[in-house]
Amino acid sequence: MQPLKVAITITRNGTQGYVCTCDYPFVHFDLGGCGATVDEAKQDCFTFYDEMRREYPADRLPDLEVEWVYDLARTRSDADLVDAAVMA
Repeated sequence: MQPLKVAITITRNGTQGYVCTCDYPFVHFDLGGCGATVDEAKQDCFTFYDEMRREYPADRLPDLEVEWVYDLARTRSDADLVDAAVMA
């Protein structure tokens, strides 16, 4: 089975860390994740996807090929500059 190409956007969630949101319209769920760091948010997103694969085995959800998108316009403000190198 071919991997499913998706774009997952990471934005800063105020002082609460980071949020991942996926552009693909899955039938039974919206793919996303959150965490105190970018890496934690990514891991939470993949953990949730693995849970959905177990929850909906008949859907035969493929592996993901992810394009990570960093929404710097939403993650950056005068008071809270985000170092893009940290998010890579």
